[in-house]
Amino acid sequence: MKGVNQKPSPFPIDTKFLNSDVFYGMDFNRIGPGLVISRDSSGIPICYFEDYEWSFPAHKLQIVDNCKFSFEYLKLDTSVEFASSFFCKKIFLMRMFFPDSKSGQPIRLPSMHVTNLMLKKIFHFSEKRKVSMKTVFLDSLMFETFIGELPGTLLKEVKSLVRTMNRLSIVDLGFSVVGSVVLAINKLSKEMRKETEQHPVIPSRILGVKYIQYKTCIADFNRYSVELLKFVNKAVVDPYYARTKKTQRNAKTIDKTTKELIDLEYGLYGSTPDFENAIIDNGLSFLKEKYMWKNVSNVSGFIALVQYCCKSLIHIMTLMRQHEVLELCTSCLESVRGWNNDALYVASISTKLTGTAAPNKWITIEAVEEPIKTLTTINSIICPLVLDDNVRDKLFLSTAILPFSRGVDPQSMKPVSKLNYEFKLSPVIITEDDILELEAIDPFRNWRADKKFQIGKPWVITSHQFRRSIAVFAGQSELITLPSLKRLLNHITKVMSTYYMKGCSANNYIFGLLNPELTLEMKRAKADADTALYIRNVIRSEQELYGFHGSRVMQERANSPWLHDSLEATAEQMKLGLLAYEETPIGGCVSNKPCDKRAHGNFNDCPGCPNSSLNPLKIEGTIKLVEWDLAELQPGTIEYKAELRNLDDYKNIQKLVLKKSGK
Repeated sequence: MKGVNQKPSPFPIDTKFLNSDVFYGMDFNRIGPGLVISRDSSGIPICYFEDYEWSFPAHKLQIVDNCKFSFEYLKLDTSVEFASSFFCKKIFLMRMFFPDSKSGQPIRLPSMHVTNLMLKKIFHFSEKRKVSMKTVFLDSLMFETFIGELPGTLLKEVKSLVRTMNRLSIVDLGFSVVGSVVLAINKLSKEMRKETEQHPVIPSRILGVKYIQYKTCIADFNRYSVELLKFVNKAVVDPYYARTKKTQRNAKTIDKTTKELIDLEYGLYGSTPDFENAIIDNGLSFLKEKYMWKNVSNVSGFIALVQYCCKSLIHIMTLMRQHEVLELCTSCLESVRGWNNDALYVASISTKLTGTAAPNKWITIEAVEEPIKTLTTINSIICPLVLDDNVRDKLFLSTAILPFSRGVDPQSMKPVSKLNYEFKLSPVIITEDDILELEAIDPFRNWRADKKFQIGKPWVITSHQFRRSIAVFAGQSELITLPSLKRLLNHITKVMSTYYMKGCSANNYIFGLLNPELTLEMKRAKADADTALYIRNVIRSEQELYGFHGSRVMQERANSPWLHDSLEATAEQMKLGLLAYEETPIGGCVSNKPCDKRAHGNFNDCPGCPNSSLNPLKIEGTIKLVEWDLAELQPGTIEYKAELRNLDDYKNIQKLVLKKSGK
C-alpha cells in the first residue's frame, strides 16, 4: 500500500504480530490461510482467515456495534477450489482495512455488516449462475443484471465496494475491474444523487401526539414505580410468582434456600399467587387494564416500552442519535453556570466524524430530567441482576435479563443495542393537513406520490426523524403549530420564539465548540427551513405584501408570473448565501447580513428597509399576542413597560402599512 497517506492506527498492534495478523495498513498480499483475524487481551488468537466465524472485539466502539461476522453462507461454495470463498473473505478485509487518507482508520463495524450482506448477495448471485464471484466484476452485463436486482438500500454499498476495488492495484486484487463496470457505478451514483431525499420531518400535529404518548407512558410508570419494583423483586426471587399453573409446572427447580424464603412469605409451598392475584396484591390493576397485560412477561415488555418512550423524549430534547442515547449513563446530566444563565448538558459518547469513541455534550432543557430520572429508576430495578460492573451504570439495560421476560436471556448482561417499541403505542393517522405541512417544509418533494406518506395510513416513526424534525422546527418556528411549539421547545408565545430564537452569540459559540457537528447540522436544517418559508410566505403568499422587497415580489409576480417558477433556483441561491430569509413578527427579511436592530426586537426601521417584506395579517396577529402578554404581566414592572413599548411600535408600523394599502 505504498504512496497512500496513512495515519497511525487507533488499534495498535504488537510488533511481534505484524507478520501474522491483520491490521490497518497491512500488505494485502499476506491475506490467506493462517492469517490471524483477531486476538483476545492475552494475545491468544480468536479466529483465523479460514474460519467461518470472525470477531473484531478491538474495533467495537459503541454498544450497538456487533463485532461478530458470519460467513456460513460460503459453505455452499461449489466453485473450483473454493475460489469464491477465498475471494469473498479477501474483499471483506480489503474493504475494511484499505487506507483512508481522510480518517486514517478502519471502516466501522456497522458498515462492514452491510458489506458482508452485499458480499453474500454477490455470492448467491454467482452461485446461481455457476460462476465465481470475480466474474461479476469482469462482465459488465452480468454486473448490471446484479445491481438491477438489488434493493435500494444496498446500492450505495455496491458503489463504495466497486470504488474501493478500483483503487486497489492488480497485484493486491488479482485482477482489474473492467471499465464498463466502473462506468455503470458512476451512472448509478448520479441517479442516486438525484433521488436521494432527506429524512422526513414529522408533521407538528403527529409529533405533538407522539410527545403526549411518550409523556403519558412515562407518567404511568412513575406513578406505580414502587409497586412495580416490589412485583419485579418477588418475580425475580420466586420463579413461580405470578405464573399460571402451567408455567409453574414448567419452571426450573429452585434451590433449597430460595424455597425456604418463599415458604416463609407465602406459607405452604405452591401457594404462590398466580398472575391475576399478584397484580391485585401489588396494586397494578390500572396498568394491567390500560396496557392489556395477559401474563408476567408483559410486565417486562412494559418496562422496555417505558425505556423506549424515555429514549424518544431524549431524542426530541437533545437531537442525539440512537447510538449516542443508548450510551448514556446514570450520571449523564451536567449543569453549567454561565455569565448569562444556567445551561444543562447531556454527556455521552459519539463516533460521528472522529471514527473513535469520543466524549461529547449536547445542550438541552430541564424537561429532559424526567426521562433521565425514569431511566435511572429502571436501572435500579435491573442492575442488581447484571454481573458486569462496566455496564451497571448504563441507563439502557436490557430487560431480557429479567427471569420472567419473554425469550429470557440470562447472558444478556449488557446494555440495549436496539430499542424500538413504537408498535406498542397507538398509531397516528396521516391527514390532509399533515401533507400540506410537509409540502410547506419541503416544496420540492412529491409527498403525495410517496407510498409511505399516504392520507389514512399511520405515520411510521424512526429515531433519526426526531433529529431532523426538531432541527428544522428550531430553525424556523413558523413551521410548527403554536401548541406543539410550546410543548417541545418551552416557548411561551410565538412572539417570544421570534424574539429569542437566535439566543446569545456567545452561548452559540460555546455550544459550537462542544458539538460542532450538531451545530453545522442545525445550520443546514435552518437553511432548508428558511427556503421553504420564503417560498410559502413570500413567493407564493396569498396575502398582499408590503415593504420594499415584499412590494417588488408582488409587482414581479403580477407582471411576469414565470419569474418565480424556478423554485429550485431559489433554493440554490439560499444554499450559496446569495439570498437569505428570516421570519419576523411583522413579516420577513431577506438580508444576508446581520441586523443589530431586529436582534434586539426593534422593528421600527423595517418599513423603510430595502430587505423587508411586511405582512398586514402577521402584524395584526403579533399585536393580539402582545396584548395577551400584557394582560398576563404585572403593570409597572420592567417587563410590562418593555412589552407596552413594543405594542406601540407594532401599532405604528400597522398604521404605515394600512396607509400604503389605502385602507
